[in-house]
Amino acid sequence: MTSLARTRLVLSLLSLLFLARVAGQGIMRMAQPGWLPPDPLWHAGLMPYPALLGIQLVLLAMMAMVIARLDRIRPNDRLAMVTAGIGSLYLAVMAGRFAIGASGLVPGGWFDRPISTTFHLVLAGWLLILAHHLGTAGRRALLSGAARRLGRALAYPAVMALACGLFLWLRRHGAPVAFSAYLPVILGASAILVMELAAPYRRQWLPDREVVLQDAAYLIVVQVALPSALTLAIAGLAAEAVGGGAGLWPTSWPIAAQAALMLVSADFLRYWLHRACHGLPALWRLHAVHHSPGELYFLNVGRFHPLEKSIQFLLDAAPFILLGVSQEVVAAYFVFYAVNGFFQHSNADVHLGPLNWIIAGPELHRWHHSRIVAESNHNFGNNLILWDTLFGTRFLPPREVGELGLINRAYPEGFLAQTLAPNPNVDPNRTSDP
Repeated sequence: MTSLARTRLVLSLLSLLFLARVAGQGIMRMAQPGWLPPDPLWHAGLMPYPALLGIQLVLLAMMAMVIARLDRIRPNDRLAMVTAGIGSLYLAVMAGRFAIGASGLVPGGWFDRPISTTFHLVLAGWLLILAHHLGTAGRRALLSGAARRLGRALAYPAVMALACGLFLWLRRHGAPVAFSAYLPVILGASAILVMELAAPYRRQWLPDREVVLQDAAYLIVVQVALPSALTLAIAGLAAEAVGGGAGLWPTSWPIAAQAALMLVSADFLRYWLHRACHGLPALWRLHAVHHSPGELYFLNVGRFHPLEKSIQFLLDAAPFILLGVSQEVVAAYFVFYAVNGFFQHSNADVHLGPLNWIIAGPELHRWHHSRIVAESNHNFGNNLILWDTLFGTRFLPPREVGELGLINRAYPEGFLAQTLAPNPNVDPNRTSDP
């Protein structure tokens, strides 16, 4: 993919996100469905909605025109610097607005509009990407180097703080739980995709269309539809659980504290399941589906065999539902779980630094996907690396990981083929299969 194609794809993605925000507010005002938050969360009310809508439509038209004519725009360092300056100031102001609003320091008014504030950040990102494209080759190289160094260090904490902060901010205003959870996850995944395209860890890991479609099928079927069905089944049992958990869960704690407790507890259970998946042949045949890709990018976080996903659900969701953990706490856990998972498998060139002693991030997880078994039998943490550190399985050598995937390069590809792969005729540990 050329630099122009990557830039066009990133600008198009950000434009679609802004279009979704405009459409969402329009649907809410016309139909007022229960799954969308009320009007005050969408804008500060500084102007009537028709005027706001008009400005938004003009912006969308201008964005579409720029994207369509991107290949005709000549490099111009002065224009690039002006655009970068405006974009940087815009980003700083909106980041400050987000921090003040999410923390609740200034209740009400301009500083307390979570949806509009978040999508202003999307527009600021759009301007910065355009500014990079406008520069000459030398200026782009200079900006790329500075942005890469800063982005590598700040990307993970910034995106995770925005995702978790947005969830808590939306819930504080009574936005529906599902909307409050899925919006931060979608925006977090989009930010990671932008980073993969703008600054990939390895360019050869950028997937082709067929791989993306396969992983999208896994994400929809295994990561969304299957857990939803299992949740409905478990919810029925939870209603009959002794006293809704017999008071064992600290429901009086703040939501963030309960989600943190669930995170540590669930990771302990998932750590031992993950080790078992690498040690027991029957479980490894299921888990091999997850290790089948020869490259990592954000979307293959969802590549799990449905049976393994069902077993995972029994450990990282079902026990807590049966204990009476509220839907809001499970949703908060889901936001961290999902965004960290996208980061963990991403091809973004990020550096977590000291966080590598707490978070099971991409730098650690790449070694878990190494084709060399002595390297991949490490870093079993699902979200946290704490249990690996405690039990001696943390692994982060001072070099880059080599080839990824299974020893068996003839392992089946495609959603249906891999769903049927865990059988005695397909061995992920052999060099090939007939």
